[in-house]
Parts: sequence; C-alpha cells; structure tokens
Amino acid sequence: MKQPDDSECVSINLSLDAETYASLKASARQSYRSLKMEATLRLIDHVCQLPEPCSTRLQNRPESSFKVLVPCSVRDQLNPYLYRGSYKTHSLSVESARRVKDHLRRFEAIAAVGLAGLCEKTEPGTESNN
Repeated sequence: MKQPDDSECVSINLSLDAETYASLKASARQSYRSLKMEATLRLIDHVCQLPEPCSTRLQNRPESSFKVLVPCSVRDQLNPYLYRGSYKTHSLSVESARRVKDHLRRFEAIAAVGLAGLCEKTEPGTESNN
C-alpha cells in the first residue's frame, strides 16, 4: 500500500474526553504505537468500516487535545456528516473524536492484533499467486 505524502494529508485536532483519552492511552500502550498513531489508525479504520454518520457523544470537557495527520480522502469522506441539510452542525474535529471513541468501544481488543481491515488473512496453503 502506498503511503500518502504530507501534501496528500490533512491535520485534524482531536479533543478527547477523559474516558476516551484513557482508553486510547491503554490501547496505544498495548499495541506499542504512539498515541497519535493509534488515534490515526482507529479513525481511518472507523471511516472504512462504518461509513455512516457517527452518533457517539463526547463528554463536555476535553481531557487532552492533539493533532493527527490523515489522508485527504478520509477528510473528504467525513465532510458530508458535518451538515444537516445546508447547515453545519459540528466540526471535523468533533466528528473525528466521536469516531475514535466509537472505535475504541466497538473494537477494544484490536490493539493487540493490529487493524484487521487493513490486510486480508489467508489460510496456510491458500496463498494466491498474484
């Protein structure tokens, strides 16, 4: 898979509530990834697996805030969910933080094994010759 360069990426500021921040820290520690990398991978995986709007809510006070770098294609997939009709209802930052929180809830144990959606698993002896 080709890695996007910085010109193909956009920075998103994530403001996470205390519960989400603690879960993300634990997940990052368990997977031996940085906090930013864990949040980035979970955001991208959530958009790929669950392309509908996210209804998960965050608590009012953010515990931590940091920037993540995601491909522009992820931002483009999220943009339609920021509007209700022609009115913008929330920011890209809020939608992204909601998705990270939702991913941590749905896929709690994914940190130990990596993101299953990023590669296909094959049974021994069934490898293709592509």
